[in-house]
This record gives sequence, structure tokens and C-alpha cells, in this order.
Amino acid sequence: MSEESAEIRNVKGDVVAATGGGNIVGKEITIKGDVNNYYVTLTPEQMQWMKGIKAMPTEVQPGNAAGIEGGKTAPVGGGTQKGNSELMTGILEALKKQGKDANEVVAGDIHFSRVELLMKKAVLLKTDADQMLIDHASKKTARQPGPSFQVDLNKVFADFDESTWTKKLKEAYTLLEEANQIDPTDTEVLLHIAQLLILLTPDDPSDEQRVLYRIQNLLNAPGDDVERFRLAQATFLLASTHKPMLMDSIRDARLMFDKLGRPEWVRQCDD
Repeated sequence: MSEESAEIRNVKGDVVAATGGGNIVGKEITIKGDVNNYYVTLTPEQMQWMKGIKAMPTEVQPGNAAGIEGGKTAPVGGGTQKGNSELMTGILEALKKQGKDANEVVAGDIHFSRVELLMKKAVLLKTDADQMLIDHASKKTARQPGPSFQVDLNKVFADFDESTWTKKLKEAYTLLEEANQIDPTDTEVLLHIAQLLILLTPDDPSDEQRVLYRIQNLLNAPGDDVERFRLAQATFLLASTHKPMLMDSIRDARLMFDKLGRPEWVRQCDD
């Protein structure tokens, strides 16, 4: 791996250097106006990884909270999922050492907020957990005859490594809680938190419902299609966590998804 690093201009004080293995070393942030910018120097390969991380979608996907088919592997650019995860972990650990005010990261021409990094790291952990379910189910059902065989999920998951799966989800939840403390109004972070609570506390819907009601309050007057989409997601998730489900609210959410041109969520409502 080349040791050449990305060019960083107009830096006062020390910068942060990332080694080839993704380890972060550094000791000082620089100030621009009233925003703390933490500058990182990366190898060309790591810069490609960071571009992939920047482009990685964080949108809550339909079905993630409802079953093994919900998980979708998040694109992670040029690096491996493990490498990207370690790179983000290193930067986040370096930020944590600088205190709560170090909330912006600059690597070349790439800018990350601390909230964005925390959420993307959490999404990777959630993806890992989803993939564990999918891989386990695929392995257990691979030799079953024909497309119409009956699957006993209790038997399929009898020897599933639930402790590792739960650990990944709890780690993701901790990262999202930190992001929420930095920006309590980020509704995408709140949606991920609610989705994790559905998985982590299946016998107690009240905790995710409180989060989803908060999202609805924050988006009471959505200003654009992104906010309208998140409001529809919150409406659907809230309706589906009630026993019995709130069918009128699911129909409301379906109408919103249809108007926004989101057929995958329309199908989720229909299901």
C-alpha cells in the first residue's frame, strides 16, 4: 500500500494521520469560525474508501424490522466492509478523545459530520446483523426439497448465534444514541433507533413508539419530500407496532408512499 497521503491545505496545528491498517493517530483539532474541524490525512486507497463511505446510503429499508428477508447489504465503496468499519471506528475514537465539540471531519475534499459517521457505522453493524440471519437461514434451508417446502423457523434458528447478533444491534444502538445526543432533531437517526428497539425489545413496543411519536411531532409540517418520506416511515412503523395493527394509519402511510413514488414501501404496507 502506498504511503502517499491525501493533500490537506490551510491546516493550523496538528493533523490526524491514518495508517494503512485504519488506525488513527492525532492530538489536536483546528477551529474555523464556530465549527470544530478535525483534519485527517489518508492514503489514496483510504480516500477511495472514504468516498465509498460518503456515498453509502443510510435510509431505513422496508422489512428490516420484520424478518430475515429485510436486511440489505449496504454498499461500502472500494474498501471491504470490515476495513471501512475499522476506518470509521478509528476516526470516531480520535474524535471522542477531542471531546464533545469535535463534530466535523475533513479528509481532502470530503466532509463528514460526527453524526453522519456514527450513523453510517451503526448501519454497517445493522447490516452485519441482518446478514447473520440471512446466512444462517440460507445454510439451514439449502438442502430442503422444492420451492413449496414448509420451514419451521424455530428449528432453523435453534442454534443461531443470538448473542453475537444482539451484541451487534446493541453496539449500533449505542452509536445512534450518541448521534441523537449531538443532534436530537435528526429524524433519520431516530428512525434507526426505533427500528433497533423493535428488534431489541420485541415484548415492549412502548419504547419505539415514544421515538416514533417524537418523529411525527418533529415532522408535523414536512418541508420537502425527504421529510414527507420519513414521516410516512414513522407512521407505518408506529402503526405496525400496535396490537392489533392500526390499519387506518397503514393506509395513510401507503398513500404517502404512493405519492412519493416509493413502491417498495407500498408493497410493505400491502403485505
